[in-house]
Amino acid sequence: MQMATGVCDLSTGEIDALVKKTRKVNNLMSPFKEDKKAMGYCVAKVFFTKKIDDTDLRLLQKAFDEIAARLPVKLVMDKQVLEMHKERAMQRYEMLKQEAPDAAVKPQEWDYGTAANSVYAKDAA
Repeated sequence: MQMATGVCDLSTGEIDALVKKTRKVNNLMSPFKEDKKAMGYCVAKVFFTKKIDDTDLRLLQKAFDEIAARLPVKLVMDKQVLEMHKERAMQRYEMLKQEAPDAAVKPQEWDYGTAANSVYAKDAA
């Protein structure tokens, strides 16, 4: 049979451990280290579980924007990933220009609608 230990029988370390277990957490961010450069706390990482393409990356950016609009968070994508995405987009753009050289943007042929067409002079081009 085990005797109940009284508070007076506990060491200072044991009392401190018990207090820490029962203390309310007032600052939820206390376990996280503050990133002074990003002016915030890193609390999550994003992992793709399959090979991604440019569409997936763009959808992730849009999801980050949506979350940031609703919560007090700053979601940052790695600079190297963003540069790679931009470079791939430029490569696709150059390939499309070579595949369809006659598909250049021609504002003079656009139909802006009745109200805008009455203001815009089409022969100005």
